[in-house]
Amino acid sequence: MTKFKTLFYSLRRSLFDLKYYSDVATSTFWFSCKYLFLLLVLLMIMRSVQMGVGYLAVRSEIPVAIKNVESAAYSFYPNGLEMQIKNGKLSTNAYEPLAIDLPSQLGHLDTHLLVIDTQGFVEDYPAYHTLALATEKVLVYPDSKQRNTITPKLFYFSEITEPVTINRTVYDSLLRKMIPYADKLSGLIDVFVVGGLILLPFVGGFFSLFGYLACLLFLTAIVWIIASLCKRKYPFWTLYRMGMQGLTWPILLGFAFGLVHQPFAGMFFAVFIAWMIFVVLTLPKKTKE
Repeated sequence: MTKFKTLFYSLRRSLFDLKYYSDVATSTFWFSCKYLFLLLVLLMIMRSVQMGVGYLAVRSEIPVAIKNVESAAYSFYPNGLEMQIKNGKLSTNAYEPLAIDLPSQLGHLDTHLLVIDTQGFVEDYPAYHTLALATEKVLVYPDSKQRNTITPKLFYFSEITEPVTINRTVYDSLLRKMIPYADKLSGLIDVFVVGGLILLPFVGGFFSLFGYLACLLFLTAIVWIIASLCKRKYPFWTLYRMGMQGLTWPILLGFAFGLVHQPFAGMFFAVFIAWMIFVVLTLPKKTKE
């Protein structure tokens, strides 16, 4: 609690007391660094609370979504279809080419999910308008997308050394083994979200701190040049320490703008430089490290 009392004391004075920056100019680097870190942690805690409230608002929809996925999974496999992979070759009992689409419960794709055509050729893969194509010897599927062109990847059925038969019975048996794990998914999501929200303030604050400290090097250089032109002879690292406190205004404004989903990136630098020039011009013309 003592650290947070110190934080709020420094926060208030960093925002409204220009004379406070004279004290900062003679303080240690770690004093301002700890202040900046605690400020970022505090804002991350508020962000975590906001995200937690948002998660609670949609939490009741997760079990329904899981049930929809389970229902879609049962209806996905075509009735009567039997596939066999033997001696490196795929055969089916279906009229080909057979197109299998994404279940409607899971959304809509502009292409088929899978097309089975044992008489087809790998070279014709784009013409099938499908994510995956199964020919007699090869399964073709997208590997990556570069310049609006999909690069296909090949899996040869010859890599399956033992005969494999897939039909409705096998598919349903596999689903029945997976469904119990799907039913536990809601609880796992809760654990993952809660754990993430607890860790976010500290992990996020730590990495944000390094980002701000790196950015502050550039911003301090600008402030140092302007201060020198105004005959304010402040050493660079003194201005850097003062800048860690001076980041308070742009950080808080950026956080507030983020809450209402408004951009602030460009204004961040302008607010910081304007505030620090105001601070420097208000303080004595010269200070010591």
